[in-house]
Amino acid sequence: MKNIILCALLFQSLQSFGQEQDYATINFVVGKCVKKAAFSIYLNEKLVGVVGKDENFEYKIYSQGRIAVKILVNNWPFHGTLDVESGNTYYYELNYASFRQRNAPVDEEKGKVMFSENATTKTAEEDKSNPVGFGAKRTIPK
Repeated sequence: MKNIILCALLFQSLQSFGQEQDYATINFVVGKCVKKAAFSIYLNEKLVGVVGKDENFEYKIYSQGRIAVKILVNNWPFHGTLDVESGNTYYYELNYASFRQRNAPVDEEKGKVMFSENATTKTAEEDKSNPVGFGAKRTIPK
């Protein structure tokens, strides 16, 4: 009996090992030189989160393809795009200061360093029944 249970557990773990991750992670990282501000994060015009000074926002997204990113800070909108593929992790720097305004993707190495410097990380996940993705490239696992 123990052997049957052991074989069943081994088979199940081997099945899940070969499966691809069906989501991507977007890490929005607030830079260190930022003034006290709140960053409202929109993906394809849907508000997905708000983050402040010394915070990260980790968003699990199931939609794939080109995603419009809008960052609203102190009533100033910043626009960009991100090409999202399942299994990938993206880092997006949020920064607002009188001498430097940057709200754009950064490479993984820089993103990981910035992410580790912030004390707090908020998390959220895309609602599969109301996805942020749209268009022909959208794929949402059921």
